[in-house]
Amino acid sequence: MKDNCSASDLEAIVFDDYGVPSIEFLLRILQPGSELHQLARPDYSKANELLNQYGPALVSMFTVHADFEDIHIHRHLGQPVGEKRGIHSMTLIGARNTADNQFFLLQNWWAGKQLVEVDLKYLVRTGAILSFVITPQKSIPSNFASDYFSYHESSLDKQERHAIERRMRIAFQRFN
Repeated sequence: MKDNCSASDLEAIVFDDYGVPSIEFLLRILQPGSELHQLARPDYSKANELLNQYGPALVSMFTVHADFEDIHIHRHLGQPVGEKRGIHSMTLIGARNTADNQFFLLQNWWAGKQLVEVDLKYLVRTGAILSFVITPQKSIPSNFASDYFSYHESSLDKQERHAIERRMRIAFQRFN
């Protein structure tokens, strides 16, 4: 991210728990001229077909409700429960149909809740947008970071982040 985000974007991500719009970030790392096929609610009927044709999709603008934050629940069906907590992005990696419903397997980035299954009604209620990359990506763009050792998962909560932010500001003041 450090190579594909501005300093102000990175500051907002690290200290304010505010992310860059995932679709914008996706477009930054794709090859120039790449095209997307997007599905928005309630038209997810072609998701399974597009998944088979183009591979995984970005799931963006997914409204997280209180029930989704429970790391012990990995299957969400019907109406989301609880207050809205924010917007989230994941990856659609699987889909299946039954006689009376459609289900989607999502790859999440939270420790303890890395795979999630939602049904069609739940996905529709979140207002998510599914973005399939339809242009073949024949190489990794030169601006795509390849330093794998610099990637890690942060489990900082807000108190820890604010404490780190204070220490960094003090250190920065001393440095200047």
